[in-house]
Amino acid sequence: MDPNTDNQTRSFFETLTDFIIKMKPYAAFLWNERRQLVLFNGGVGIITILVLYFLVAPYYQSSTVTILPDFGNKNSDMLSQFSGLASMAGVNVGGDVSTQIYQNLVTSESVVSDAIV
Repeated sequence: MDPNTDNQTRSFFETLTDFIIKMKPYAAFLWNERRQLVLFNGGVGIITILVLYFLVAPYYQSSTVTILPDFGNKNSDMLSQFSGLASMAGVNVGGDVSTQIYQNLVTSESVVSDAIV
């Protein structure tokens, strides 16, 4: 076997040259037919865009999320010191009071209407 034709001894440039020689007729055909290729692909693209624009329903979803801070741990630690004293005075010190006020404030109509518009 001739070492010059062996695949392992051929250099990269020889392999690349052979590939270019084999692809030359195909490239010439595409270059000669380039106008038809552009027209065909452009037509397919325009038809696809029109079908998507007119026949596919738009999908839009709106959602809102209200994130409230966690008052449970801070208020319970702070209020637990004075809860006994407050209960003797007849005052109900609940840990959820400030959270409820904050929830009502955030979800009130004046705040939400400004956020929606």
